[in-house]
Amino acid sequence: MFILQWDMLIFSPLETLTRTLTQNQAILSGCRNLEPLKAFWPWYDTKKNQQLKSYLSDTFNYTGPLLACLFIVVILPRKFFAYYEKNNYPFDAFLEYKIPSILAAMSIEIIENEQATPFWYAERHAKFIPCQKRNLIAVGQGVEPAIIAWNVNQENGRKLFHPVYISNDKVLSYIDSSSKYKITFSLLLLNVKLFCKYLIKKWF
Repeated sequence: MFILQWDMLIFSPLETLTRTLTQNQAILSGCRNLEPLKAFWPWYDTKKNQQLKSYLSDTFNYTGPLLACLFIVVILPRKFFAYYEKNNYPFDAFLEYKIPSILAAMSIEIIENEQATPFWYAERHAKFIPCQKRNLIAVGQGVEPAIIAWNVNQENGRKLFHPVYISNDKVLSYIDSSSKYKITFSLLLLNVKLFCKYLIKKWF
């Protein structure tokens, strides 16, 4: 099952995400080990993490690491919902680490997908991520329209965008004007670079 975010914009069939999935696989954007996120993720909570570890150990005999994700692109198998229908996790916990950790405890494989790769804006090296790959953002800012336009016009560009807001036929985002100019300039340079590669390939 694909869980659609209300503020997500999609430019490709969902089959591009699901066609290779098996019944025991899931996709969660940015799924990774929870522990390294302690340095910058504000939702890291030692007490709640320990509660979750104890629950997974008692319920599934799971002793592996806790996982975390950015709950943006989410595809979950029927097996997970069958469990969730009958079981209520007894403690408060964020979906971002509760669900991937339970999936791991259930031996459901969480696979990576290029289209589901998010932008962790608080991560130390985030400023080095190319702006055209900042198409899936959990918090902090919206996706700049120039990023959407550039990707959609690239054959291998990203086709999922979050968050995006539309009002009066205009795509809106919560990005400041200085960042907007930086992104526009970066995309302009990128287009020039691609055009130069095209000319070199054509002439030589």
